[in-house]
Amino acid sequence: MVHPFWFIYTLILVSTTGCLAVSLPQLSFINTTLHPDISVLDLLELPKRAAKPFYLRIAPLGASISNGYLSTDGNGYRKYLRDQLRFDGWPVNMVGSINTGSMKDNENEGHLGWTIQQVTDSALPNIITLQPNLVLINVGANNAGQNNGISTAAGLYIELLDKLWAGIPGATVILSTLLPNKNSDTNAGAVAINEQIRTTVASHYVGLNKRFAIADMNDGFITVADLNDETHPLDSGYKKMASVWWAAIQRAERNGWLIAPANAGFSDATTEATIYNCPKVYGAGDGNYQIQRGSGTDSGKYVHASEDQGVVWTAPTLTLKGDINYGDNFFFAQLVNFSGVRGAEVDDIIMANFTGKTWAWQFWVNNNNNAFAAGQSFDPGYSCPPNASRFADLNNDGLDDFVCIDTQGNLRASINEGGNPPFFRPYGIIGTSPRFWSSAYTVDLVYLADIDGDGRADWCILVELGSVSCLRNGGQGILPIASAGGFWQGFKSSSAEDWTVVFPGQGRGNAAGVNLVDLNGDFKADWLFMTPTGQVDTFINNRGTGQGMVPDWEYVNVTHGGLSSFGVTNANSVVKFGRMYGTGKRDYIWIQAVPLVGNFASAIQIHVWKNLGSGGTFLKGDGTHYCDMDGDGKDDYVWVGPNGLIDIYLNTNNRPFWENHGSVITLGVSRKTIHIADLNGDGRCDLLSVDRNSGAIRMWLNTWNPGPRTWSFTDKGIVSGAASCTMGYGVVENDLGVRFADLTGDGKADYLCIWPNGRVDGYLNRGMSSTGQISFEDVRQIKSATNYDRQDIRFHDVNGDGRADLLWIDKYSGDTAVQINDGEIPSSGSHFHWGVRAVLYKGWDRGSNMVFGAIGGQHRADIIQVIPKTNVAYISYNKCASGNGSGGDDADMGNPGLPLYKSPWSLRRFRK
Repeated sequence: MVHPFWFIYTLILVSTTGCLAVSLPQLSFINTTLHPDISVLDLLELPKRAAKPFYLRIAPLGASISNGYLSTDGNGYRKYLRDQLRFDGWPVNMVGSINTGSMKDNENEGHLGWTIQQVTDSALPNIITLQPNLVLINVGANNAGQNNGISTAAGLYIELLDKLWAGIPGATVILSTLLPNKNSDTNAGAVAINEQIRTTVASHYVGLNKRFAIADMNDGFITVADLNDETHPLDSGYKKMASVWWAAIQRAERNGWLIAPANAGFSDATTEATIYNCPKVYGAGDGNYQIQRGSGTDSGKYVHASEDQGVVWTAPTLTLKGDINYGDNFFFAQLVNFSGVRGAEVDDIIMANFTGKTWAWQFWVNNNNNAFAAGQSFDPGYSCPPNASRFADLNNDGLDDFVCIDTQGNLRASINEGGNPPFFRPYGIIGTSPRFWSSAYTVDLVYLADIDGDGRADWCILVELGSVSCLRNGGQGILPIASAGGFWQGFKSSSAEDWTVVFPGQGRGNAAGVNLVDLNGDFKADWLFMTPTGQVDTFINNRGTGQGMVPDWEYVNVTHGGLSSFGVTNANSVVKFGRMYGTGKRDYIWIQAVPLVGNFASAIQIHVWKNLGSGGTFLKGDGTHYCDMDGDGKDDYVWVGPNGLIDIYLNTNNRPFWENHGSVITLGVSRKTIHIADLNGDGRCDLLSVDRNSGAIRMWLNTWNPGPRTWSFTDKGIVSGAASCTMGYGVVENDLGVRFADLTGDGKADYLCIWPNGRVDGYLNRGMSSTGQISFEDVRQIKSATNYDRQDIRFHDVNGDGRADLLWIDKYSGDTAVQINDGEIPSSGSHFHWGVRAVLYKGWDRGSNMVFGAIGGQHRADIIQVIPKTNVAYISYNKCASGNGSGGDDADMGNPGLPLYKSPWSLRRFRK
């Protein structure tokens, strides 16, 4: 039975101390020796005290206010309170599974958007493992805001407290009332909840011998003027909260409740009390250490071979005898794409005719196998002479667009919007001439070629000494201009003025001999030099190393013997390169003038040598992956071959030496479709193949046999059910529309569908059924569009909280920005809330060479450089920054100057 004077005791304690202390007999007595108008908490202005006998291991438990949301430094009340406790002589270790704020000892258990029940179910277990001796609880504002469980709040709090003491029997627990709220409906809910805290919850623990107090955050000391938005405090409001907590802790100390924390397997004096959680700090990595000596295979050096197809097409029009420049009027480009398959493009034949007033254009669709449709006319959008005309894919849609170069060096473009005949929409100037452009430059020195292999043609100019200087075509839009969602940038920096030499001059002396075309079918333009007789020697374009995006060029000697046996001496005009057979490789095309009877005119014929060359398309480093294959908590090294060969190297903490298990299985699917992730949550990564068009997931279940140290992979077939993603994948490395990562922290990889602009939709993995199907819950948008290139986006657990965070890798430097995953908190139309973007990883190579894996066994993503040519790898371990965890923030242990907390009630009011 509740004591008949309980309500009076409640009012007296709340009004004088801001904390309702219950359960132990002495708490029913009030210190009445103070002056009638002085609150107990006027004693805050105390001198610095001697050190206390044990640590306060404090767990701030709750939702966004415990997290410090909307405070300028992210610390909320926590650092103010910690500084006050240190000033009072207490050694302090803040604990929790979350790291937020600029303070070093920034662990907490504040989950944005969570309700009382969510904290009980999912946050409380985290702190029970840490065994704090002091728990500060502020939760319930989301119940009030969502009108969720308001009438039953007392029961929810009691459930939370009972479970807490069941797991941490000796803990002192301080439960706060809810702050006032600017939203009238939410505030009404908060008032109702606070009434239950002060009465039902408080009275429930009378006589139960619990170390329990209530800190009243809604007694008039903190007002709506102290709020940043409707709910969360300003910095000044958080500082007032610290005063109220401090008052409650003082009362607990005076009552003798505070005891040394239990042994939880770590020392409070160390810097890593929560061993699975620490914030990443830029430049704080531990490296660089070599972890791979080089393994895997590549496609070898490019070796050219060809097959003479003979004459495959004859033009329906004739050329006059002596017209030696007829070859300049022919182009080969994919204007109409019937197959729609990237890498299987076939170029149509294009011819320009001058009518006396303007240029008229015709094309013949290439039906493959040397078959061509009837000619059709089309309008490229501009009347442009052939020598100033270029056809190139500007937006990575597989269709070639049209560019006209004026005499000042400006680029005008029209986009091929498809159709047969194609429709070209003019967009005006998309590139203004570089500063170095002068009368010495002519349009024939301008090239549109894909240097970085992302499917978008870059802008290149042949400069002094034959060097090739380029700007990169960037962005996700249809053109490299801001109004169309794109931009120009350099190959060493993102500046649009950074014209970068991507290929050094070779001293050949004949500008007309330079060709930038993809000879080996990897979407990267190679450098070919052709002599007047048609002989070609070649440098193959490979992904390089070092910061920036300049390629690594490999000389492969003479690739084409030429046409000297045919008497050709004008090859630079009459020899072209085109994709005639759907292999992605450029074939050698001779535009041949065959004299007709009478010698007054010639027939134009196309003679083709089909490219049968191979090599130079993939590198050893292309196959490197990291995932835990044996369930020991450390990522292993997995090398994936182009046809799905899987080599596994177990991580035995003896890097760069790994336990080599060689060829474990061959999946027989393209490497770009393969993903490695734990779908069924058993701690071991499975092998997955994702259909490019539908996103359907085929799974090979990983069964690890620890005795013989072998694997069996069971083909489970398609396991994705109705889950789908039609984003496919791009042509450049890492441009993947599907990725897998554990966003919820439940140990199972979720299914992410990534748009080209960085928007992420997806399905949460709810487990594998008895039939072997994965139950995927469609939560739609997971992350709003970032406008990051998709190829630069990754998902890895950065801080060790079990949830994969969003990473964006800088193409040039490898520096990596992170947005911390705050969990399933609906925000801005997304199912998850993501923290503020901050650069946390320091790269030392271009972004395409930087990968991530939890190699060190700390459940945090380490950054790794994989040298593409050799597959030698170096790591910087994701270590907790020096001073993180307990013992930090102690450089200045002076009085933090908490605002003087005076209750609006006087003691004398309740004295009668």
